[in-house]
Amino acid sequence: MSEQSLELNTQTESSHEQQIAIYENELAGLGESDGDLKKKHGLLTKILELQEKEKVAKQESERVWTYEAFVSWARDEVCVSDPEKWLEEKLDLSDLSRPRSKVEVLNLAGKRTVKRIPPNLIGEYLDFDDTGVEEISDGIVCERLSLTDTDVKTIPSDSKCKCLTLAKTKVKEIPSGLICTKLWLVDCDLQKVSGNIQIQWLSVRKNKLSKDLIEQLERLKTEGKIRDLDLL
Repeated sequence: MSEQSLELNTQTESSHEQQIAIYENELAGLGESDGDLKKKHGLLTKILELQEKEKVAKQESERVWTYEAFVSWARDEVCVSDPEKWLEEKLDLSDLSRPRSKVEVLNLAGKRTVKRIPPNLIGEYLDFDDTGVEEISDGIVCERLSLTDTDVKTIPSDSKCKCLTLAKTKVKEIPSGLICTKLWLVDCDLQKVSGNIQIQWLSVRKNKLSKDLIEQLERLKTEGKIRDLDLL
């Protein structure tokens, strides 16, 4: 997890704690009248919701989700009516540190409410096209990860995804150390490419690239660091 992501999670947890303290102070000042009892119920509900969010934020910062965090994700982001049933059908959670997709294609495309991919997820084809995902979570292992038309900004240098479909994203750099079979970066404003990469097939939009970058990509192809270069 990046320092920025960790800082954001820490700030989120702190914000939840502060708001819970405010609600608890309000709760302590209420009496036993019908009106106050109704207010108590409302405050208790808000406290429980914040405690659950705090718990999920903590698990996110630790990069291993509890079962409850998976349930919250399925309920609040995937937006299924029966999250536990959905999880049972879609994911093997016998080892929470290495969750596995039970289906050949885990298809969440078009669900803008989905903001995160579970860390350390293992699967064949993980389709998160046109979702609210902004970050490729740590430890994902798959044949293909598709994030077309999302706000993803960076590619992990240690990615274990053989094929990455990142067309129409905010990715601007191919990082040092990246090894993959296929990389789609069509309609991305690519600005920097490391010389320390191994990509079998790269697809980019020529009119999105500078002349110098096109020349660099062609050199990398000549050097064998990019086997097939598809300049659209």
